[in-house]
Amino acid sequence: MQIQTMSHALGMSRSGFYAYHSCPPTVRRVSDDALADRIATIHEASKKTFDASCIHAELANEGVPIGRTRIERSMKAKGLKGA
Repeated sequence: MQIQTMSHALGMSRSGFYAYHSCPPTVRRVSDDALADRIATIHEASKKTFDASCIHAELANEGVPIGRTRIERSMKAKGLKGA
């Protein structure tokens, strides 16, 4: 797909599209990626039975302060579901 078509569909200029994609990842994005990997590891270790509540409890036991809804969003984005 052409950049001009994509930028038009997103309602932004072509230069804005390139500027967005050339920026380094934000602290939140890096944090979300690390969190998503940790959630996937916990989910896999539980034989794919843990849902967001169980993963939230597991992370709380590890001392990771995070909200359950953020875990739910991350699980949904990765296609993870508990039993």
